[in-house]
Amino acid sequence: MKDNSTRRLRILFISRAFPPVIGGIEKQNAEIHRHLSKIANVTLVANRYGKRFLPLFIPYAIAYALWKATENDVILFGDGMLSIVAWVLRLVKPRPLTCCILHGLDLTFPNPIYQHCWVRRFLPMVDVLLPVSHQTAEEAIKRGLSKERCRVISNGVNPDDFTKEYDPKDIQRLLGCDVSNRHIILTVGRLIERKGVCWFVENVLTELDEDIVYVIAGDGPMRRKIEKNILKKGLASRVFLLGRVSDADLRTLYAAADIFIQPNIRVEGDMEGFGLVVLEAGASGLPVIASRLEGLTDAVSDGDNGQLLTPENADEYVIRINKLIHDQDALHAASQRAMDYVRQHFQWQAIADRYLKTFCQFLSKSCGQMTHERSNRS
Repeated sequence: MKDNSTRRLRILFISRAFPPVIGGIEKQNAEIHRHLSKIANVTLVANRYGKRFLPLFIPYAIAYALWKATENDVILFGDGMLSIVAWVLRLVKPRPLTCCILHGLDLTFPNPIYQHCWVRRFLPMVDVLLPVSHQTAEEAIKRGLSKERCRVISNGVNPDDFTKEYDPKDIQRLLGCDVSNRHIILTVGRLIERKGVCWFVENVLTELDEDIVYVIAGDGPMRRKIEKNILKKGLASRVFLLGRVSDADLRTLYAAADIFIQPNIRVEGDMEGFGLVVLEAGASGLPVIASRLEGLTDAVSDGDNGQLLTPENADEYVIRINKLIHDQDALHAASQRAMDYVRQHFQWQAIADRYLKTFCQFLSKSCGQMTHERSNRS
């Protein structure tokens, strides 16, 4: 390995989930690429066409990595699915440092073939594992992956992309009615079971004060069930299920809402790796009320950018939401704390710096091991 002290690191970044496809991993991979490129020489190989293109993309990624392996210091994989590339790269000598970002589902996906091949065979071939939360790291270690090779690096946010300013006409356009005299609570994300939206509508919203409306931005397999619960509970005038929204409309929702709700529940074989949207909410001055569960405990610091509650405890949610939303002084203070905390701890450029620092530490370590081995042979 060459001395990296006088030049920028050469990084091959392989992402199987990248914009314009919409999603948390896609957004995270794009931001890591954007900010790492400011401090290193990064070559991007990305799948921009969604899951249907994976059968073609993965063989291409393997071939490209084999071709360019010796030209790079580091190969970074955007998620655990790509660890199969590291398994193939074991054939390359000298091999670049391989690093893999780990999300919750990379470890808990309940498929026997995936667990046997990816978790037990491919991921152990990666030199550095980069879980996005401490809970994700615990899941990795629980499955036999090396604690010494794990370095937790959280997700980030660009605070300057968000503001508390908005045009009330935009909210009226999005919701189709005037809610200026009502309080807004907001959830953003894919509508899957672990997000807890269906549970929240059925068990919490019915007990909240009548002047509170619930806005949900996102789509997914639970949408039909959520719609049925809304009708069954007589909540059609208080719940706005918007589906997917544009980035501009999402920023408007963050700015207009009073509280961000992340009511996750436990689901076997699925987990919240981190919770990127709670950082976006905080950057917008939106205090978070979330379940004390999995990777959310890394994204939400209780008392700083939000409050963490017992999962599936409806009474806690009802009491905390009703109390905060009707105390304007407390709500304003919580809003300012959330903005300050997120800006101080989760800016993407600082996160990218941590990635680079981690790469350099492991590269130095591997150089030292190679030098030691050569001296022993002589």
